[in-house]
Amino acid sequence: MDKLIVLGTGNGGALKCYNTCFALKRDNEYFLVDGGGGNGILANLKKANIDVLKVHNIFISHNHTDHILGILWIMRSIGLRIARTKDYEGNLNIYASSETIDAILTIAKLLSPKVVREILGDRIVFNIVQDKEEKEILGCKTTFIDILARKDKQFGFKIEISPNKYMTFLGDEPFDKRLESIVKDSEWLLHEAFCLDGDKTNYKPHEKGHCTVKEASIIASSLNPKNLILWHTEDNDLENRKELYTKEAKEYYNGNVYVPNDLEVINLWDIVMTIKELNKEFIKLQDKYGDKSLDAICNDGCERNPDIAFVFMNPTGRNIASSKEWNGVKSPWLGTKNIWDLFYNLNLLDSNIYHKIKSMKPLNWTIEFANDLYKDITSHKYYITNLAKCTQTDARELPDTVYKEYLDLFFKELEIVNPKIIILFGNQISSIVLNEKISVSLCRKKEFTREINKRKYKFYSVYYPVGNGRFNIDKTIEDLNWIINNNFK
Repeated sequence: MDKLIVLGTGNGGALKCYNTCFALKRDNEYFLVDGGGGNGILANLKKANIDVLKVHNIFISHNHTDHILGILWIMRSIGLRIARTKDYEGNLNIYASSETIDAILTIAKLLSPKVVREILGDRIVFNIVQDKEEKEILGCKTTFIDILARKDKQFGFKIEISPNKYMTFLGDEPFDKRLESIVKDSEWLLHEAFCLDGDKTNYKPHEKGHCTVKEASIIASSLNPKNLILWHTEDNDLENRKELYTKEAKEYYNGNVYVPNDLEVINLWDIVMTIKELNKEFIKLQDKYGDKSLDAICNDGCERNPDIAFVFMNPTGRNIASSKEWNGVKSPWLGTKNIWDLFYNLNLLDSNIYHKIKSMKPLNWTIEFANDLYKDITSHKYYITNLAKCTQTDARELPDTVYKEYLDLFFKELEIVNPKIIILFGNQISSIVLNEKISVSLCRKKEFTREINKRKYKFYSVYYPVGNGRFNIDKTIEDLNWIINNNFK
């Protein structure tokens, strides 16, 4: 998941902000959670630039009016697109308890247009969730949680927003201690907070089945999330709500506190160690394993959920960025020519950029052109890296022991970048990463799966396309075209 878009932050009676609901974004798709209490959801979706054509999954926590009624408007909007304009692809999947689905179906059958009623259960699919049931939503493992609500049946969920990092949504009632083992140590905890503790006499949150900011923050402190979002609040002083709620929360909880306003966007990627931070660790190894007169060359390209990660061996001094006088990006293959034949023949490189590379001498490369090159690579959704980042003066092979020193950091790199498939160039790198003896000639177009840090990755081994392996570039292109066509087309 990339972002959390806040569509509403108020409680059921809020008039100055919309009822609490939100969307999780991954690539160009959205997972909508609750819908608020009316057609204001459509207005807020529009303000947030969320096209309903990109919404195929909705979760409804429970059947209270401030959570369920907005979903009817979304069903109507999508249903009309399905029936009339016919531009909505696939099905709309709605996940909720049996009680909530019964409620929304009853209302929908009474109030929805006929063309929408006719596709209920067909193109608009209702999925009854069970406690601890797992589903994959937007490619992320999602575990539904019966939150043991005091009032009506209510579900939350725990979703893996990046490898081994979870967000837990607990609906709009206080956390029940019986859920501690499921919720503890999440990266993000999403919890209701009806009002400030000093205002509880006025708002009576406990009578309504809610808690105060202080109470929610004490709960968070016991569960140890890195980030806490507080919402489902009163709306008496929205101008100062963020400041006042944050101040009270920080008295009892030491993590990051978010008290969002409607339409605020929270970048979930900030929770993960960035590639820039990881590269600092790679760079430390240059003096140990590389030439001390050269800089390390790490990686570049699409750093968030690329289609492909291309993994080479290690950089050499032919890369102009390895010079300590180069002040631009320290990216793979800058100032070289032959490797770009590969990407151009795979339709992964802009023609103008490619021809400029072929016509330029290394000394003519500029920082601006290097930036343009990797901007184009990013737009094509791939990522280039080396297993070892230590730059050598020439292209001689490193011993296995050196590559293995980089493995743990490389696995962390995969966790951060999260590519759909990984291409390993050559026998040596393939054998080390896959932890088995690999001969490319014997496993062309073969898919390998390896579990790393509890996450499975898909690998392919191909011929090394440059240097001593340049005579195999046609086979490399053939195999990569097959791999790309079978995974993405």
